[in-house]
Amino acid sequence: MSDNIPKIVSLERAYKVDEAINTRKDHIVIIRFGQETEDKELPQPEKVDQWLKAEASHHSRDDVRIFKVEMKDVPELKARYRLSEPCTLLFFRNNVQVDRRHGKSLTPEEIKKIIDRLLVEKKNAPKPPARPAPPARTNDKNTHKPNKSIPQRGVAPVSSDTLRARLNKLWKRS
Repeated sequence: MSDNIPKIVSLERAYKVDEAINTRKDHIVIIRFGQETEDKELPQPEKVDQWLKAEASHHSRDDVRIFKVEMKDVPELKARYRLSEPCTLLFFRNNVQVDRRHGKSLTPEEIKKIIDRLLVEKKNAPKPPARPAPPARTNDKNTHKPNKSIPQRGVAPVSSDTLRARLNKLWKRS
């Protein structure tokens, strides 16, 4: 399969959904949660998949990643993401849910508009600050020099004459 043809990856476990969201920081991640419905006014999951493939074919695979989850396979995610509609799209960027569409608001035009907006935001997002270079290391043993303006704990500077006098006093007492 060519890189130009969009691929919708099916996820069947909750931890796979978490991995898809958390390991793709530089991508826009779209997850389609779906189940079949009898309501003809609502878009069917297969139809939404076609819309997503068509829209994703206009973008690089490095920008947009699409996944699908059948709600019957992973019922625990229904409560986590508050899924009540038969077909719901969740949009993630940098591991954060940034948009959701479901029901009648799921249209190809709406999907295109959201993806375009997220790609513009991604492009215009500030770059993370560069990490400062670590300090240069030397092999000199005396790299740590105490600050002489700060007195050492409980020790006042004493001249050698004063020290000798104090020691003589102590020796005379004993």
